[in-house]
Amino acid sequence: MKLRNTFKKMKKIITLFFLLILLTGCGYTNPYSETTALDEDQDGTVSIFVDMWTNQTAELGFQSYIKQSLVGWLKKSPRFTMARDKASSDFTLDGTIFSARYPGLSYGSFDRAIELRAEIELSFNLKNSKTGKTVLQSRKITRRESFRVGTVSAEAETNKQLALMEIADDIADNIFVQVFYKFSRDDIKGVRDEIMPEDDIDEIDD
Repeated sequence: MKLRNTFKKMKKIITLFFLLILLTGCGYTNPYSETTALDEDQDGTVSIFVDMWTNQTAELGFQSYIKQSLVGWLKKSPRFTMARDKASSDFTLDGTIFSARYPGLSYGSFDRAIELRAEIELSFNLKNSKTGKTVLQSRKITRRESFRVGTVSAEAETNKQLALMEIADDIADNIFVQVFYKFSRDDIKGVRDEIMPEDDIDEIDD
């Protein structure tokens, strides 16, 4: 799993590197100094409130993993500030976790599963806190991460939670990229196909 996670991180870095080359070639300017139509007060920053997501699964702690990861990623950019509530924010980021499934990947003797795959399906929605207008959304995101069952139930549960945390961070990372580019430059097309090729991302016209 460590080797696979390292490969995934390297793939993201390579993708972002080529995106920077593309943006430089098309006359892209510094996103930290460039304002967009979504920056209503034109001060170069926007405040975002990350709401607790609706969780329709039995994994009751997963919405907390998502929120913590999103806040952590958004804080990496000076473009965004974290609001404490909806009333004081420019935009609200929320979503819904639809399902969590664990199909078997490999089996040992007596058809006992030795490796499972966590599959999470969800959606996210970024909207203007004042008007309620949606500016960016995905109706469906599916992420997967495999984990070993182990020899005892406690080990299986620990490995499952680690896989869920990895999925949450991967989801938050990708949403951060989408939100970053949405606020940095709205006319960059094709970015979502490189970052989130499996997902149905909708950019809402302002």
